[in-house]
Amino acid sequence: NPAGISFVKYLWGAVGSRNRTVLEKYRREFSRLIQRLGYKIEDKIGSGKMITGKVVIELEDAKPVRAKALELKVWDAVSEVTEEITAEAE
Repeated sequence: NPAGISFVKYLWGAVGSRNRTVLEKYRREFSRLIQRLGYKIEDKIGSGKMITGKVVIELEDAKPVRAKALELKVWDAVSEVTEEITAEAE
């Protein structure tokens, strides 16, 4: 879900691993930009969709100014597992 919290957390982790300064200096701006991108994607494809693709964050002097979603793929559920699946330690 592009407007969901997991989308935002995933992008935070990806950007934080590459350029921590962006998150440290521009935390609020980055969060707002990612939320806007998520809502734009949701407007385009609908809510509750699972997607993969590329996100490009454009920076000016380490400040995030633009976010783009590229090569998006929307995935559909193909089956459902209703029984419990369990794993136990050896």
